[in-house]
Amino acid sequence: TVTRTSLLTCSLLAAIIGITGFLGFQDATQGNVLNNFSTTTTTNNEYTWMKTSTAASTARVLLGTTMFFVYPLASYIARHALIVLIFRGRLAHGGDDHTVLARRDRRIITTVVLYVSALIPSLLFDNVGTVLAV
Repeated sequence: TVTRTSLLTCSLLAAIIGITGFLGFQDATQGNVLNNFSTTTTTNNEYTWMKTSTAASTARVLLGTTMFFVYPLASYIARHALIVLIFRGRLAHGGDDHTVLARRDRRIITTVVLYVSALIPSLLFDNVGTVLAV
């Protein structure tokens, strides 16, 4: 029930933020709601009543912080699966996952490879939708 409650809460919060972002900007709404807000203190757009550059910048920092802490969790799962897939069945280990996973050099190399393979597309593409569409 904890997982269900957590997912429902996250879905509800995402829906509330998405709907209010759309209602605030209507047809000018961009895919990332934070891109609708000005990055400077002077607003030259039609939404002059929204002097929210500080709040939007704070939201961007918080989003970046969230990604900083979420990335290692996703990387851990991918690293574990990749190490088991690559080194399973090798005669030297006899199929023992603990022996395969316990090697620090494999964990470090696999972590660096996963990190670089995620970093390169993010540096090359401005629109993540392009990366996800492939």
